[in-house]
Amino acid sequence: MSRYAYMLAALLVIAPSELRAGLYPEMKPPFAVWAEEGKAKATIVAEAPREGTAAAAELNRWLQRIAGVELPVAETAPAQGPVVFLGGKAAWQKLGTTADALNLGEQGHVIRTVGSDLVIAGANNLATLFGVYAFLERYLGCRWFWPGELGVVVPKQATLRVGQINEGSRPDFPIRWIIRDAECARFNRGNVGLNDPDDFRIWRFVHTWLGLVEPARYWKEHPEFFADLGGKRADPTAPRAQVNVCTTNPGVLEAVARKIDEIVAADPTTDMISVDPMDTQRFCGCERCRKLQDPDAPYEARASRLVFDFTNRVAEQVARKHPHLLIKTIAYHTYLAPPPFQMRDNVVIQFCRFMCHNHFLGDGSCPENVYFNRQLLAWQKACKRVTFYEYYNKGSWCGLPWPIVHTLRRDLPYLKQNSVVGICSQWNRNDANNGLGFYVAMKLLWDSKLDIGALLADFYEKAYAEAAGPMRRYHERLETAMEKSGVHVAEQRAYRAMYSLFTRELEAALLADLEAARQAVRDPDAAKRVDLMTRGLRYASLVAAYLRVFGERLEKDGAATWYGEKATDMAELELACQPRLDAIKKFIAAKENANACTGMGSYVERLLTPRIVAERWESRGDRPQAGVRLSKVQWLQAHPQPLSPTPPKTLALWIYGHDIDWNAETGPEHDVLALGKDGREMLLGQMGRKDRDGNRKNLAFIIRGVETAKLETDPLQVTVENPPGGPYGTAIFALYLMPDDATSEDDATRLIQQDLETVRRRAAAFVEFDFKGEASNDGQPAKAKLEIRGYP
Repeated sequence: MSRYAYMLAALLVIAPSELRAGLYPEMKPPFAVWAEEGKAKATIVAEAPREGTAAAAELNRWLQRIAGVELPVAETAPAQGPVVFLGGKAAWQKLGTTADALNLGEQGHVIRTVGSDLVIAGANNLATLFGVYAFLERYLGCRWFWPGELGVVVPKQATLRVGQINEGSRPDFPIRWIIRDAECARFNRGNVGLNDPDDFRIWRFVHTWLGLVEPARYWKEHPEFFADLGGKRADPTAPRAQVNVCTTNPGVLEAVARKIDEIVAADPTTDMISVDPMDTQRFCGCERCRKLQDPDAPYEARASRLVFDFTNRVAEQVARKHPHLLIKTIAYHTYLAPPPFQMRDNVVIQFCRFMCHNHFLGDGSCPENVYFNRQLLAWQKACKRVTFYEYYNKGSWCGLPWPIVHTLRRDLPYLKQNSVVGICSQWNRNDANNGLGFYVAMKLLWDSKLDIGALLADFYEKAYAEAAGPMRRYHERLETAMEKSGVHVAEQRAYRAMYSLFTRELEAALLADLEAARQAVRDPDAAKRVDLMTRGLRYASLVAAYLRVFGERLEKDGAATWYGEKATDMAELELACQPRLDAIKKFIAAKENANACTGMGSYVERLLTPRIVAERWESRGDRPQAGVRLSKVQWLQAHPQPLSPTPPKTLALWIYGHDIDWNAETGPEHDVLALGKDGREMLLGQMGRKDRDGNRKNLAFIIRGVETAKLETDPLQVTVENPPGGPYGTAIFALYLMPDDATSEDDATRLIQQDLETVRRRAAAFVEFDFKGEASNDGQPAKAKLEIRGYP
């Protein structure tokens, strides 16, 4: 069966012939002796693969560690003694059946005793290897919890006996890409990135448009292949450029198809090509591309037609030459929602679920997951194959303990139920704080019905030996604290959530658990694992102490009305932070802590910048929640006031927002327009000036002299537009139609932040958006309708 056909096949699992006892079934008598007192008593019969890891060599590598022996390997069975048949013709002849007859697919395996012999076989060499690892894990007690020797558990047996087994299995998820260490991933039956000829081959990971339309190859001769931003083709050769292509240009489609031909010629075993936009929401603004964008649609659908139209056209072109090749693209940000058309059969959608990982995806009480689950269910109708890009390590959580087993145990069965065909996760070698989650996820990807309670009990016993009890308390305490906290994790700037979770009380209890484990443990490897977890908590404690410096200053005044309003004395704050910053950096720099934290990546660098933490303490989050929170009409229902029907000759428009910039090259960041009585938009003014740069700040800007006689005021329709090609974007929090008096912009800012009711009372009309504001991004304007009931 081809890989492509396998993806279309039903995902069935062959049930073991005996019921599970505990985590895995026990072997039944009679038993055959494979090794005794350092001597081999059995023989392996196997064919050497043309490529890849030989199953016989791999089994012997582990048997050497278990019993101190390697079994002889032959092409035919000897006259006497137990035989271990590992894949190939001899194994299937011994079983008297085939992989197809057993419905194993390309990745499943059978493990079956026939008399005193054992057969482990799959449809190909990698499937047979999966069977070997399943045998080692399920029947000989071997484990590989996380990459490296410290993650390996191998029970010693002077006499190795193997009893009766009869089971077959195939994975619940055909694509399993969690652990990025090839050997550890292969043992845990992952199937991407193994450097094996039978693994699932994906060209590139994500954000690949510039990998397919290479700037070095095309920019000089074909600048029209790249996005038109503000009437000018964006330069994709600039350092760290995130430039999208012009998807409607026929030459771009030809360039992509040409590159895919080259990729397949170089590696004919390629199964899937990533055809993903770059990591920016700025798409081509040429006339043809604009027709495929919907700036007035909900945020998650604004670019869906453009991105997925291009994906379908690439898929159609590629299918002519490569009918079994899959074309993958991501559902992400402004193209998270499906388009109003079906995706082609050879398309795979990789759905990016940013959050929330503290709650089950189907939890109707979690607004983040309601949002993402709704889009997932919509995609199930629009595309035959949906995979998930997951965050079993979340970069924005900055390497702190990430206890999400309580979520994984519900999410993965739910995704299997909803026909998701694969999972790829963000990855980091932070074994102390992410290792258990990765391990549990890998197990559920093969068997989504696995008893997680039994799996965890097995983990505590085998990883921590005599310290299993206190280490169970340690891990469960973290899970319980996360679950009971109710926080939605993890936003891009999750500093306040970190602060609220890692309290002094939780830290003290976790330290007590680790101390009890340290005193109980005797096994040397288990003691090293306890020490690893202790260092992981030490990192969390250092970060928590640092964040308490902010909490003590920023929490005392209560919640902010809008994102970015928390303010403090930065000089004093930075001075107070310095000793804690030094301690965190020293910890990260120490080589022995490499797998107890996430290292010094971009998210951690931002975490260790006090100004950024202070500014982002009240986080905007990852899920757009644009909407009007309050208007003057609504406010009047609770606060009636006398109003005049006669408009003044001029009014002032106060606009309050975050990150309203001025740029030396492009000038003001925003144009402010309103609909005139003639039905055309009129320019009222601009925001962001050299003398008033709102970069990373919340400021009010005042546009004076707004002539009411020239404007349509029923309602007043205002557009705040960031013209294409300028600074990236802004959050608009509120617009107030005010008396055209001498109030300064600094006074307006102060009044909005400190005496908002006065501003509301003086306004003829206003619109206030929610905490995160209404985005005014490059080419995606913020719009507001101000209803006027009269003039104060």
